[in-house]
Order: sequence, then structure tokens, then C-alpha cells
Amino acid sequence: MKTGLEKAGRVQRYWRTKDLLMAGLLGVVFAIVIIGVNYVYMLAAWLSRALCHALL
Repeated sequence: MKTGLEKAGRVQRYWRTKDLLMAGLLGVVFAIVIIGVNYVYMLAAWLSRALCHALL
């Protein structure tokens, strides 16, 4: 006989190895994206500073 949580579809299960690997991979990809955005921002700031100095 099923309990109330199983009927509601909220059965808690343990993390599998594949789940942990995918979570780690997602974290690595997120970190790479954040670092890439940071470098793009630094490049844009440098270019805008050089453009402002050239105009003024």
C-alpha cells in the first residue's frame, strides 16, 4: 500500500553517480561562462576607455 507522499509523487530518492557527475559538469560549465562574461566585460571597458580618450 502506498503512503501519502508516494501518491503525491514526491518520493525522495538518493543521488546517483550520474546525477552527481551532471551536477558537477553543470557547475563547471557555469563557472566557465561566468569567467568568459568577465573577460568580455573587461574588453568592452578597455575599448570604451580607449574610445573616450580618442574622442576627448
